[in-house]
Amino acid sequence: MTDASETVRAGAPRPAKAAAAGVVSVCICIPTFRRPRGLARLLAALPRLEGRFVLDVVVADNDPEGREGLAVAREFAEAGYALPLTAVPAPERGIAQARNVLIATALAKSPADYIAMLDDDCRPDPGWLAALMEIIAETGADMANGRVAHAIEGGAEDAAGTFWERLRRPRPRGPVGHLLGGIALVSRSVFERIEPPWFEPQYGLSGGEDEDFFLRAAAEGCTAAYTPDAVVTEFVPASRMTPRYLAKRAFAQGMTYTYIRRRRRPSGWSAGGEAVRIAASLGLGAVGYVLLFWSLRHRRRAAWRIARAAGKACGMAGRPADFYRLTQGR
Repeated sequence: MTDASETVRAGAPRPAKAAAAGVVSVCICIPTFRRPRGLARLLAALPRLEGRFVLDVVVADNDPEGREGLAVAREFAEAGYALPLTAVPAPERGIAQARNVLIATALAKSPADYIAMLDDDCRPDPGWLAALMEIIAETGADMANGRVAHAIEGGAEDAAGTFWERLRRPRPRGPVGHLLGGIALVSRSVFERIEPPWFEPQYGLSGGEDEDFFLRAAAEGCTAAYTPDAVVTEFVPASRMTPRYLAKRAFAQGMTYTYIRRRRRPSGWSAGGEAVRIAASLGLGAVGYVLLFWSLRHRRRAAWRIARAAGKACGMAGRPADFYRLTQGR
């Protein structure tokens, strides 16, 4: 539940239907936790999105103590923000909990046909939303997402940067089985079809709530697409560049990945097949670490492969750890 006394609102409400004028209505949903600078950067970028859209914005502040997200939204509202803006508290700690508050607020307060999901440490390119809408129109998909680029603090692209290079690789353009990552454009009908909570609270501090939701949506018959033309830049602070952090993140990613699939049993996945892949990754990682020890870049890649495979093995037996108890960056 949210406290109405803490709600921030700015701008006039959008008309209930814009489709008749050939315009698509989109509600942009942003969870935030102790990243006031990141949220301000994102809010400043949203009015520059290109395309035939009417937009409104909902922010959910997941910090009941500092409430920096609500303060940033209030500052933008008082300065005459260009888009209708609603900011609400999401006091129960966890990214899944914040996302559920966002979706409930969007469905209740916004007439939008689509819900766009963005994070407070990213910034979309001006053509991001138009590219997503284009691939949805081409494929008839219910949802779509695109490529995530990474801007590393200080511009450093040392050996640790190879971890983020791997995440930059685009998927083929067109229909996909389900979406990867929580930055996406989703038809309102998807959220109306799936019974809440849309994002399972058990993933609140571990992450993976977005992928779990997209697997549930795929199981319900919702279709998805991907386009590399829709680009969002994620800002990576120096604290996310340390070998210790990256090894822990690789482990957490592997653990969450396998745990979710063990629960959801998506098409093409089996415990036996996953066990074979885990063993192969451990073996390749160990061989690579020894043979390429002379190269810091390759040695770290091998270490991350081992950490991810170890996390997958743990995910076969237990539930994900609370990796996101502490936030990174401001």
